Amino acid sequence: MGSGSMLEPLGILTAAPVSSGSATPPTSTKDPSSGIMKPHVPGLGSSPGRFTPESPRSQSPLMVGRRMSSGSLGSNTNSSGNASSPHGTGLSVYALFNETVNALFKGSNLSSTLIKVTGELQLSFPSTCLGQITPLAPPLVLRIHPTSGVDQAHANTHLLETDSTSPSGDVCYRFKMAPLQAFLKTQHEAAPNAAFFKVDVFKYHAKVTSAAALPIHVNCLWKSDETVANLKVNYAYNPQCRLNPAPIKFVSFLTPTEGVSNVQSSGQSQWANDRLVWKIPEIAAGTSSSLLAKMDLKSGPGRPPQVAVQFSFEGQCLSGLNMDIASPGYHLALMKYRLATGRYMAEV
Repeated sequence: MGSGSMLEPLGILTAAPVSSGSATPPTSTKDPSSGIMKPHVPGLGSSPGRFTPESPRSQSPLMVGRRMSSGSLGSNTNSSGNASSPHGTGLSVYALFNETVNALFKGSNLSSTLIKVTGELQLSFPSTCLGQITPLAPPLVLRIHPTSGVDQAHANTHLLETDSTSPSGDVCYRFKMAPLQAFLKTQHEAAPNAAFFKVDVFKYHAKVTSAAALPIHVNCLWKSDETVANLKVNYAYNPQCRLNPAPIKFVSFLTPTEGVSNVQSSGQSQWANDRLVWKIPEIAAGTSSSLLAKMDLKSGPGRPPQVAVQFSFEGQCLSGLNMDIASPGYHLALMKYRLATGRYMAEV
């Protein structure tokens, strides 16, 4: 597949059983393959910002290689870290696990929540490596672990091959040094002043099927007559989520307000251009609260809107994946983890 090709989507949202326990309003379009109404938040997009499992080897989803574009996510970046920077010798390598969480909360019944979490591993090489990456250089080997939290993984088979010395429960990828040299050379020619060049290692679908794993739970209440509508958005930091307790910062709640002549709302909010946006600087562990809005309708009763939520989280991911360098001549200078929302929605 050519360098401009992208991987196929990793499937639709899946229903989430529960064990116990973007600044523009969303609009909805129907996915013809699934029948699910997929909200779109213009201006905010669904992708997070740029540069951030134990089964027998024969059963590991990461062993399923599939060609993907080595340059599909960009060619250069400059990293700033939220993870460890171990000391070492050899060529410096920088790594990012970047995950996107999609969820649709339906009322207060968490067991009906639809969830999809996708991720990607990217490496960045400094531009100074160009003279060191050659077909005769020691091959770079990456060890990915644990693999039990991942399925539907698609490796960049243009640049990588599965290493035959993978320990049971882990997966090792070996770079093909000649194609890697050619790819980095192409990136350098396209952006000669770039400080770093990014390489996609693999993309995957994280095994998150329960709303108990999600960091923020949301539900909405709606009441409307001919002239007035009232919206209540309840949200809570989920103490059972897979992330270690830490504040989630820069959270936004957004809802469309077409057909509304006036809005009165609680909290830090802004109403403009047929949208109502609440901005929460931080949601700390243990926090639960509500957002209220009273809307005067031009003609009613109004239809219950969907509410979009956007946030990002640095330093952790839901899959639990990690990466080590398993070959001499290289060292991991920086490891980053980033989790951000794609379509994270709530409806009445």
